Amino acid sequence: MANENADENADEMHSNNDNESGRTYVVHIGGVKEKFDEAVVQARTIIELVEDDVDDFVLQSTKGKNGQSEAEFTPDEEVDLSEDHRTHFRIMSRGGGNA
Repeated sequence: MANENADENADEMHSNNDNESGRTYVVHIGGVKEKFDEAVVQARTIIELVEDDVDDFVLQSTKGKNGQSEAEFTPDEEVDLSEDHRTHFRIMSRGGGNA
């Protein structure tokens, strides 16, 4: 448990580091780790990292790697990666099952 929290804290710190072009936002979804230079991205951009049929899914931000859902986004909604709990995500089918 302590190790999981240490990894999560390291990711949070990493996502807040500045680089030459500005702030970088780290996103984790389905075993994929991606970095974004922009704070606001469309949910579809994140879903596309793990699924081809983007419109069949909604994106959920979670509190930590396997945590509770904090917010839900349809593919055309914007996701502000600078907000709390915008590092770990999962997708759910629009019918309600985990994907």
